[in-house]
Formats: sequence, C-alpha cells, structure tokens
Amino acid sequence: MGDFPWFFDYFIKSCEHNPTIDFYIFCNTSYDGEIPENVSLLNLTLDEFNLIASSKLKLTVSIEDAYKLCDFKPAYGVIFSEYLIGYDFWGVCDLDIVFGQIREFMTESLLSEYDVISGRPDFPTGYFMLFRNEKEVNYLFTKSRDYKMIFGSQKHYCFDECNFKHDYLTDGYSIFDISCEIESMHHVLIKEKNNIRVFWDFLIIEGLPGNLKWVNGQLVFMERYETLLYHFKLFKNNILTKKKNSKAIPKKFKIYRYHIQNYSYNLFKISYNYLKYEIFNPYYHFLSQRIDYYISVGLNRRNHNQCSSDSEFSDGKIFLRKSEGKYTFLAYNKEFRGQRLIIPSIFKTNTFYVREKSFTTYIISHFSEHKINFRTIDIAGFSYKFQLKKTLV
Repeated sequence: MGDFPWFFDYFIKSCEHNPTIDFYIFCNTSYDGEIPENVSLLNLTLDEFNLIASSKLKLTVSIEDAYKLCDFKPAYGVIFSEYLIGYDFWGVCDLDIVFGQIREFMTESLLSEYDVISGRPDFPTGYFMLFRNEKEVNYLFTKSRDYKMIFGSQKHYCFDECNFKHDYLTDGYSIFDISCEIESMHHVLIKEKNNIRVFWDFLIIEGLPGNLKWVNGQLVFMERYETLLYHFKLFKNNILTKKKNSKAIPKKFKIYRYHIQNYSYNLFKISYNYLKYEIFNPYYHFLSQRIDYYISVGLNRRNHNQCSSDSEFSDGKIFLRKSEGKYTFLAYNKEFRGQRLIIPSIFKTNTFYVREKSFTTYIISHFSEHKINFRTIDIAGFSYKFQLKKTLV
C-alpha cells in the first residue's frame, strides 16, 4: 500500500531470476519499472481488501492501517484462494528482501516432506513462509483461540510470527514460557506439530553482515555460502545506509554493511565508495555521538519537560517516568528497576541520551501535548521507533 520503496527494484529483479515461481503483488499504486513475466501487479485498495477478507473469513474486517495486513498473512490462502488454484504451495513474503535461487532451497524433496516452511528455526518468518495448498493447512490460523479478535482489531499483534517475542525466542526460550498477549502462529505451529509437518531451519541472512554478492540470481555470502535471501530490515532502517538512487539494477552487485556497490571495473570508484560509506561515515557518526554524549553528561544538564506522567511505549518495551524532582527516567520494565536518567543533548534539538555504563544508545524524541514518539539510534546506526501506548496511573 502506497509508493513502492527504493528496495523494491532489487526485490523484483531477484524475482525475475526465479522464473519457475509466480509472484502476485497486490498494490494500490503503479510501478514504472519493467515487470518480469512471472510477476503480476494486481490492483487492490485497503477498502477492497476489507470487503474480500470479511466475505472469505466470515468476519467483520475493517482495518485502517496497511501495517495491520501482516496479521492476515496466515489467512491469505483463504482470502486469495481463487489465485491459488492449481498450485501445490503458496507463500507470503515482504518486499524488503532480495532472493537468491529459491529452487536451490525449496527442493522437491523438501516440499514433499513438509507442509509449512519457515526460514528460521526460532520463530516463523512472516517475511518468507510457504504453506501447502490444502484446506487443513490454509485454515491453520483458525487454531489460534484469538484469531477472530485479532482480525477484528485495528491493533497489529505480529500474529503471523510470534507476538513480537523474537528476542526471547532467539535467546532460546519456548514460546509457551513467555507471557504473550495473543496466541500467535508460532503457538499454533508448535501445538499442531503432530498434525502439521513444519520445517524450521536457517535459510536466510539478516542484520548487517556485509560480504554478500548477487550474481545473475545467485546470492552468496562470504564467497562460500549460497543463501535463500537477504532481509533488508536492518539495512533499510539504518541511518548510515546509502539508499539506492538509480532504478537500473545490474546483473551483479555486492551488498556491504552500509551500501550496495554495483560491479564495476572502476577501482577508484569502488574504493572511494567503500572508504566513504563503510569507514568514514560510521566513524564520524560514532565519534560525534560520543563527544555530544560526554559533553552533555559532563555539564549534567537535567531534563524538566520531557513527560508529565509515567508512560508506557510500544506494548511494554520501554517506559518513561517523571520523578518528584522533575527529572525524567527511562526503564525497560514496568517496575522501573534499573531506571536510567535522561540527559538532553547540548548540541541537538529534540534529542536526549540515557545515562548508562556504556555509551550504546541515544534517543531522538518528538513530544507534543497529546502524542509522544521517539526512536533509538545506536552506534551501529540501527533505528527503532517507539510510540506512546498509554499513560500509567
């Protein structure tokens, strides 16, 4: 929904090099680039989706935010069933990925043995999952006790994956040992393991590893390991990343930590871009934030106006507290254990730091009378957004 992002050109180029797989992209805007034969752009507005989903799911669906569509991914086999006639498998994916050779991983042997395929072993990968096109699998989402509530709500629950419990699951916890707001598809897949065969394994590359090479559809890491896909999630949300500014996607390119370099015989240009985007820019960012942080902390500036009451952000991921001394504190738990004093930046507006043992994070804040939004940006450039959930009494 909305304009296609800059990384869509890489996505669609990688689709072109998987000609035995059909891609259906539902969208409410046009694309002025070249469309491969195996890619179909189908017009669909959010209102039209609501009508189709309501009819197919026999529920009242009236979502207003396109991000909420993620919760419906497990139900796409039902909602878009007429497009799946004749297919043995259907899947869902995001646009912020570049594919390698999908058939090198989705082999006939794998497809014959499993009903659901995830790209990671620790949680369902909503940005790439496959489902056998059978009724029992297509209606798996109905095994969640909460699916009707989720589909009828405007709130995004990360139902297609794990109710935002990724960090816990990556650390080795079981989804059933974690307090969750809803019963997600992760719960369902584990509960139904005796009825549904689920494949869990690492097939993808995420983060900012660099050293990824895409050549005519083949994606290779460290010149040695072929991979199914690279997920742009942290790459696209990084303030240090050099975004693509040309629609011409070459037959060969290399993905570094902070920029994508087209193959070229111009060694000077390659060296210049590498030094600028991989060395100088990250070092300047790190140094400037350290200087600002230590000067601000050294002058011991106090923040008297950041919030008027205790507040919870983004479903309990972070909390702000206004103490009796009118100083603002930040904590990562509702009990405010280990709370950290907020220090406003000397040099930057709408910016404050959190006093910690090590300088790892700073927070850019946007405060108004009725709305508080902010995002953290750490030294590696990762950006995370937080929104006010509720004011605590």
